[in-house]
Amino acid sequence: MTSKTHYASGFSEGEGDQLLSGMVILNSTFNEVVSINCGFVPHTVIQHPHHPQRFVALDKLSGKACFLDLATSTSPTFFPPSEGCHFYGHGQFTEDGEFFLNTESAPGRFGKIVVRRASDLQIVREIKIPNYAPHECLLLPGSNSLVVAMSGKAIHDPRNPLELPSQVLTIDTISGVVQAAQALGNSTEKFGHLALSKNGDLAATLTTESGVSQGSALMAFARAGERMEAIPLAILPDSRFSHEALSIAFDDARERIISTNPAGETVSMWDVKLKQLLAILELPQPGGVCVNAQGEYVVTSALGSIHIIDPESFASKTESCQAHRQFGSHLTMITPIPV
Repeated sequence: MTSKTHYASGFSEGEGDQLLSGMVILNSTFNEVVSINCGFVPHTVIQHPHHPQRFVALDKLSGKACFLDLATSTSPTFFPPSEGCHFYGHGQFTEDGEFFLNTESAPGRFGKIVVRRASDLQIVREIKIPNYAPHECLLLPGSNSLVVAMSGKAIHDPRNPLELPSQVLTIDTISGVVQAAQALGNSTEKFGHLALSKNGDLAATLTTESGVSQGSALMAFARAGERMEAIPLAILPDSRFSHEALSIAFDDARERIISTNPAGETVSMWDVKLKQLLAILELPQPGGVCVNAQGEYVVTSALGSIHIIDPESFASKTESCQAHRQFGSHLTMITPIPV
């Protein structure tokens, strides 16, 4: 039997010799379907598009990643990054399910997209990117074009603070050619995470190194085929609204963007048409966010709580508490798996 909705996230629980960390799958009422001890807390968990029981779990800024096929085993198969590199926490299967693409970086070097066979995660080829620190990547529907958020700042190399303008790049994954490059005018704002709407609109979270002030932007948006435009804050938020937005999701029906702000302990709602911040909801250490099949906003917390937020009132109407468990950075609504 399956429930109508399943969710996947990284998790950790326990401490010392009893510490477990890995990926967890929850059903529509947030009861555990299965949890797998991977030895690390995945930044993201990615489901195969045609085999719902196959998953890839990726760590951020480390060499840890694993593949799981729950149809045959609950033991993870680990695979390494390319030589000299570390994973940057994000990847995606191609629509036909034949390949898996992930972002990787190395100290003081430009980033890359690594193309792997989906069957065994072995490297097929690498696409070098003319910028530093690629983070999230998303394939545009029905194409070979990959959108990549580039921080532009070389990492893990304090003696050599290399930096280029932060960009969102569109790359042809067959030829490796950069098809489009978009940057913002403010050099202190760095692109982070991405979200695509059903019609191809693109949103990106921003981090501002100089802190939040009136006119700062924590979100950028572009209609399909158009250029990215920062959405400045029209009013000065209070001190709890920190300088970084983390997870991001589209509400296609209402043309909204939802994002989490863990350090500021807030969840934000943005209007796509008006290009402005609509509302802020205080929640303890929010992390992952997605829009469920009912159009509600589901947010996980590093403290073990899961909130369902009403899209009309933008208030938390349901809370599921799993105090023994901490959730990772992202939450993904997935195709239900047999239980």
